[in-house]
Amino acid sequence: SLAGIALENDYVWTFTTEDPPLAIAPSTTSGGSSTPAPSETTRPTVILTVPANGDVGVALNTAVTVTFSETMNRATLNTTSFTLKQGLVPVAGSVVSVGVSAVFTPTLPLTASTTYTATISTGATDRSGNRLAAPYVWSFTTGAIIDIIPPTVILTSPLDGATGVAINTTVDATFSEAMAPLSLTTLTYTLKQGLVAVGGSVLPAGANVVFTPTLDLAYSTTYTATITTGAEDLANNPMAAPYVWNFTTQAAPPPPVVPGIIDPYAIASAGGITNAGATQINGDVVLDPNRNCNAVDVGLADDFGLCGGFAPTHNAGDLVVTPLHPAGATTSAQVMAALLVKWNDISTAGMPGGTVLGCGTIGSGGGAGALIGCAGNFTLPPGVYVSATGSSIGVTGNLILDGGGDANATFVFQAPVSTLTTAPNATITLQNGAKASNVWWHVGSSATLGNGTDFYGNILASASISMGTSATSCGRLLSGASGAGAFTFLANTVSVPGHAFAPAGCN
Repeated sequence: SLAGIALENDYVWTFTTEDPPLAIAPSTTSGGSSTPAPSETTRPTVILTVPANGDVGVALNTAVTVTFSETMNRATLNTTSFTLKQGLVPVAGSVVSVGVSAVFTPTLPLTASTTYTATISTGATDRSGNRLAAPYVWSFTTGAIIDIIPPTVILTSPLDGATGVAINTTVDATFSEAMAPLSLTTLTYTLKQGLVAVGGSVLPAGANVVFTPTLDLAYSTTYTATITTGAEDLANNPMAAPYVWNFTTQAAPPPPVVPGIIDPYAIASAGGITNAGATQINGDVVLDPNRNCNAVDVGLADDFGLCGGFAPTHNAGDLVVTPLHPAGATTSAQVMAALLVKWNDISTAGMPGGTVLGCGTIGSGGGAGALIGCAGNFTLPPGVYVSATGSSIGVTGNLILDGGGDANATFVFQAPVSTLTTAPNATITLQNGAKASNVWWHVGSSATLGNGTDFYGNILASASISMGTSATSCGRLLSGASGAGAFTFLANTVSVPGHAFAPAGCN
């Protein structure tokens, strides 16, 4: 203010813009002149009116509403194209429209025991400029009362307490009477996951209203729908109390079965490996097409060859498979092809609808707050999780994966475009039946495990994987699904879950 005194609280208000017009395609007439033509030519129709044609006993303070077969051009719905008359005498009022609905509200209450005629003229058009084929006319007769009864919700879909709801569901409510369309918006009809609002749109039509989420809902998640007392009927009676209900979405489908051909492989690399220090690999290794270890060809031997003097330690009986050295009938190219199949299977395209992580960096040292995976909520149940940024995932501190007592509990993490990184000394803890063999990380580019990281789960990376000094992994590290796929070790241990020489608890 001029006196320098600030507002005590923020003052907030909202408004909604009208729907954009559809594109109009030109049509050319003879002589080269151009006239606009609708981009689609289907004429709108009236599919519902309240009151209905022939209704009697209509409340004197009712508004008259019409629902069309498609979204209409708001500018064409006014007191010229939408009229109400008693005989030949026009009734004064106003017209508002939203989406597929339009409402005529009389300025004064109607007269008792009187017949009225409503008309939608051919001046009403859809957003492509298509007019009604003919005027739509209907009549109703009033009663003798003013409507003071508040509307109620009589049916919802999904039902309150429903489980296994499809993630692409709409959330529908049916009222005890027709509602004022402008009173049903994303301010009065909300859907939330916890405290987080779900983006979407609201479409009212008569006694029904539909909330359509912008994106698919998350798997295995409880949502709360609320219709507030801002929702009103056509007589402007608000609901007596908010109506609230909950439902839970379906569980994520299990990821495709691991192609058996990659089961025994602890390491896969399309770009060869680089090693410095005492690295232990418990499981088979595939090198294809680059079969180098520290820039030295591993040759035909079933090991890492000379490897520049720094070969990783490999157990007797574990294989190093290359284009020149197959694993029995299995070639290295077949293993890499199976890796690509699995990488695609657990991608956002193969497994859509994952729960969006609340922070780009998850774990006890991750982003602040109690959103999914953040520092205040770093214990995760089974499910499919996708990067908060749609790109990369970082892990800092401790990330706990809780199987809920299910030995088959599956976790899939998707960093669909970019990287997976862990901070120094980051840890992943498995509890209540969770197993490293059932944890999968889809990485769109490269993965980097920081120094001292204690990692659990299988990483499938498009490109390279690097491990910092003394980082360990219980899980397959498979690089080069669709990229260069080089692999870097710095005194690490990598184990196939359940391998005879894997550390205790690596299963």
